[in-house]
Amino acid sequence: MQFKTILRYFISAIFFVILSIFSAMAESFPKISNKDIDPIFVFYFNKADSVFNNFYVFNSSKMVIFEVRAVYLQTDYRGKPNKIDTAVYEITFADAKFSVQKIIDSAKINENVPPEIPKFELPWTFNYRFNLYPNDTGAGEIAIGFEHQQSVKDPALEGDKSGNPIGLFTIDRDNYALMRLAREFPRKRGYKSYSETYQFEVVGNIITLKMTEYTYSISGLFDTKYIKHRFDFYDYQIK
Repeated sequence: MQFKTILRYFISAIFFVILSIFSAMAESFPKISNKDIDPIFVFYFNKADSVFNNFYVFNSSKMVIFEVRAVYLQTDYRGKPNKIDTAVYEITFADAKFSVQKIIDSAKINENVPPEIPKFELPWTFNYRFNLYPNDTGAGEIAIGFEHQQSVKDPALEGDKSGNPIGLFTIDRDNYALMRLAREFPRKRGYKSYSETYQFEVVGNIITLKMTEYTYSISGLFDTKYIKHRFDFYDYQIK
């Protein structure tokens, strides 16, 4: 009889420990919910938000060393190159910023500068209109398009003089990692056209930034400059 009583108390204690753990985990998850958003999106956005915030390499408090290959290309309206340059840098990430530690292959033109830490907003944190692609076949990544809801005043976008972006992003269906993000700014101040592309890669339990590309055009006095600036990130070392 005494044994059964002890066993009952033991099982109850385990149950409350498990319940406490799940309650703590639930509190740590973001509360992305909106009655106007499809429940499918809410499910993926909550998962992706938690994964990205916890495992994105540049959210880490640790020092990260990596190499970057920078390619700068400027063309005319026909696509004929006017300027092209390549440079390679060894960069350290610490204290939430990039610092160039070594120039492996120096740039030949002033425009081919080392990258700054990419600053981009996760699309699901804004009040966008989201849509799935009709040709979605259920492959490894789910592709989601987004655009600003012109009829909705979003406080996060108030005062944004650059125009609201439209674009798409993909999320891995198995581990919920953000894999790609593409944004176009139709009315970005100072540019005739402007777009950004980010590509990520899961290495172990870390989401690394694999590539960023900025494509834009600027109107000059006599012509328009078309520019593509690409950065490839590789050889990550986390200290």
